[in-house]
Amino acid sequence: MKQPVRVSLCPACGACPEVVLDVERDEVRIGEEGNLVRLNKEAWNTLVTRHASRVCRASSACGEAQNVR
Repeated sequence: MKQPVRVSLCPACGACPEVVLDVERDEVRIGEEGNLVRLNKEAWNTLVTRHASRVCRASSACGEAQNVR
């Protein structure tokens, strides 16, 4: 059993929500209890692509999130 991996959409920014990559459930969860979204692999990859194409005002490190393979 693979353990979920916790990452950030923007590692240099403390304001971004937690992201949990859960291979066992084939989903990505973003947020916290009460304010949580679950994405399938395709939806996550679309989010990463759109996020990476934006210019981050908070940090030059934005856009470092990775696509799920």
